[in-house]
Amino acid sequence: MNQRIEYWNTIGRGHMMCPDPYLYKLTDSLGIDLRGKNVLDLGFGEGQDLFEMQRRGANPYGMDVDQR
Repeated sequence: MNQRIEYWNTIGRGHMMCPDPYLYKLTDSLGIDLRGKNVLDLGFGEGQDLFEMQRRGANPYGMDVDQR
């Protein structure tokens, strides 16, 4: 968890919504460009990864069974 908080703080966000840094390290290392791509996040929770994908230029969509 501390790695997530440290990563999120390096890009100027608070610790309440920390996207998964491993996901973005993987996409970056593979050269995956999210700009203009439709991305589906299943079980998106608080939406932290949706916001990060949008920041990177994707068109994110989320689906979760929790009504909140």
